[in-house]
Amino acid sequence: MRLRDLTPAERAAVEERRDAVRAALAGVDPAWRPRAEAIDAAPFLDDWSVRNYPGSTRPCIEAYCWGHPLHGDTILKTSIVLQQGEGYAVCESGRVFLLGTPSPTPEERHARILDGRRGRGRPADAPAPEDEATTGPGVGPS
Repeated sequence: MRLRDLTPAERAAVEERRDAVRAALAGVDPAWRPRAEAIDAAPFLDDWSVRNYPGSTRPCIEAYCWGHPLHGDTILKTSIVLQQGEGYAVCESGRVFLLGTPSPTPEERHARILDGRRGRGRPADAPAPEDEATTGPGVGPS
C-alpha cells in the first residue's frame, strides 16, 4: 500500500522534527550517537506503536512510514529498537527513524469512533414515533 504524499506543511514539520532530533542526540554518548548522514536520511514514522518483534519479546515499531530508502512510503514494521528517545528511534538495522504522533490507545480510538461526527450520544435525525401504530395490509390490531 502506498501512502499519500506529505503536504509542504507536513514536510516542513518533518524537517523541524529532524532538527529537534539532532539537538536531542547531541547530548547522547558518542558511542550510541548515530552519524549525521543517518539522521539526514531518517525515514519519518507517524501513527506509530511499539509492539513485540515477531518471535521475540524485544520491541519494534509499527507505523505509517514516509521516505524509507528501500520500501518508500508504506506501512512498516521496524527491526528491533535499540534506543528510543524524544522524537527518534534507533534500530538494530542501524537505521534512525523520526517519530511523529504515537498511535492512540484502543480505548482512545474506540471513544473517537463512538463520538462520530455528530458528537457523543447525539442521535441521528429521526422522525418522532407515532402514538398509534398503523397496521399494514393483512395485519390486524392485536
